[in-house]
Amino acid sequence: MRIARVILALALVAAPGAAFADVHEFFGCKFKEGHGMADLDKWLPKWRAVIDGLKFKDQFSAEVLTPQYDTANTQDFFFMGTTPSASAMGSGLSEYFEAGAGNALEAEFSKFATCTGSLWWARKVYGK
Repeated sequence: MRIARVILALALVAAPGAAFADVHEFFGCKFKEGHGMADLDKWLPKWRAVIDGLKFKDQFSAEVLTPQYDTANTQDFFFMGTTPSASAMGSGLSEYFEAGAGNALEAEFSKFATCTGSLWWARKVYGK
């Protein structure tokens, strides 16, 4: 997973995302047997503390989405990270993993959940 993220970070730095408003990274996640939202809630403050120590923090927002009604969804939750550009996403991911704490947090996270990810560019079609 880490190697894929490093490759993604490098690709994002060079990606032509200027025509798009934001970059969104989505992860659809399932809790491992015997684990649940309480495990995520316990982990998030540690993750936020690491993010707060990065230069990247002012260009990043994150949300956890939980399904309320979706008969086709098989995920327990979605994690969404948003940055204003592909280069911001790439440099932020690099900073997160180079800080060292990112690797430890990802290892801890993988004890209670597994995720698959995708990357989306967004362009505003309505609103300010």
